Amino acid sequence: MKTLKKFIYYLIEKNNRPYALLRLDITSHKTKTIAGVQIDQYFKKGKPVTNGDISISFQVLGTNPSSPEIGYWIDKLGSQVEQEKTNQKRGKRLPKHHIVSMNQLKENGWKVADLANRFDVSNRTIQRHIRKH
Repeated sequence: MKTLKKFIYYLIEKNNRPYALLRLDITSHKTKTIAGVQIDQYFKKGKPVTNGDISISFQVLGTNPSSPEIGYWIDKLGSQVEQEKTNQKRGKRLPKHHIVSMNQLKENGWKVADLANRFDVSNRTIQRHIRKH
């Protein structure tokens, strides 16, 4: 006989802002971050704990993974993760040898978007450096 896994989905908030969506397996007490920031340290033996951090709160969203509310938070927190990645790219300085290489690749037909991915910067940064040289 197959045992059914049951999950509880939690929305974790930090300073009253959505921070992460976690899935807790109630049989093994293991957690998995579904969306947002990886913060498994807030669960011990299957129970939420704040570790003295009063800025953290927990909201049970339910047990059904098909719930529209869970889908909503996956979409919302997923976009926050993408925004954090975008913010991390900002302000990054390119070494001179990267700029030289970038210009050579552009002259050889590389697209701006491909260069941005290769050097992990925005398209705007690539365009700005190409215009300078």
